Amino acid sequence: MSTVQFKQELSQLLPYEELLPSHFELLHTIGVCYYHRYDYRKAITYFKKAEKNDHDKKLDFKKLGYAYQQIKQHKKAIDCFRKVEPEYPEDSWLIRRMAMAYQGARQYKTSITYFIKLDQLKPNDTYVLDSIGWNYQQLNDYTSALKYHLNVYKVDNKDPWNLDNIGYCYMSIKSYKKAMTFYAQSLAVDSSNAWTIRQIGWVHFVCGNLKNALNAYRKSYKVDRKASPQSLMNTGHVYYCSGQKKQAREYYRRSYEAFENKERFFADMDNDYPMLLQYIQLPTKEFNALKEKITTM
Repeated sequence: MSTVQFKQELSQLLPYEELLPSHFELLHTIGVCYYHRYDYRKAITYFKKAEKNDHDKKLDFKKLGYAYQQIKQHKKAIDCFRKVEPEYPEDSWLIRRMAMAYQGARQYKTSITYFIKLDQLKPNDTYVLDSIGWNYQQLNDYTSALKYHLNVYKVDNKDPWNLDNIGYCYMSIKSYKKAMTFYAQSLAVDSSNAWTIRQIGWVHFVCGNLKNALNAYRKSYKVDRKASPQSLMNTGHVYYCSGQKKQAREYYRRSYEAFENKERFFADMDNDYPMLLQYIQLPTKEFNALKEKITTM
């Protein structure tokens, strides 16, 4: 049925709700209609109404779980999917959805378990392999992540998302030459990807090439006028390490203003602090004073 047909069916069913407020089949069917019209919040409302009158447990928990997933209520989605998991132990749709729900809930180890199960049912699905790799990245296990991203690369060597992930993993294990190779491949596919250009800038920065780092950050602004807060911060790092403190403070200020979550600004500054120490002497007291000054400029 098309969305138009489901709309027509809704117009016929909704008037009966007042007459039959506890009728499971009516409420459940209304929920299904909203589900197929992609109105997931209303679908959830009616599925929950139906559930209160579901004495035989006939509720479609797959649809309810998927509806929760679409509005990013991942833990509720997981609860629904787990209710029907024993009935469908090899249902690839359900396994995929559970893997994605656990990923959305930031339960990365469990997500990997389900994605691996899915890979066993449907081998060589690049989405699945990439998802396993991405989850390993969230666990900071970059060696395991690389294994899966490189398997995707064997199938598709033109996917900029996967190329960036490979570059990021190599960068994270300090294999900078390999990281640059894959970032360059990514830019060959999409030359306007500001994120990739920023990562190239960071590799130059950690390798001591401040001029190249600054050029990369400037290039990122050219391809994306709404430069990311991290690009602005990293530009400040380059200037500060070059002794140009006035310019550095200006970029730090712009970065601070661009961060929606100000706590994230301070967390990123603290994470980058050890890198600054490779270039300059910057006592903790002076570094904290710098951060304090940025917020009052």
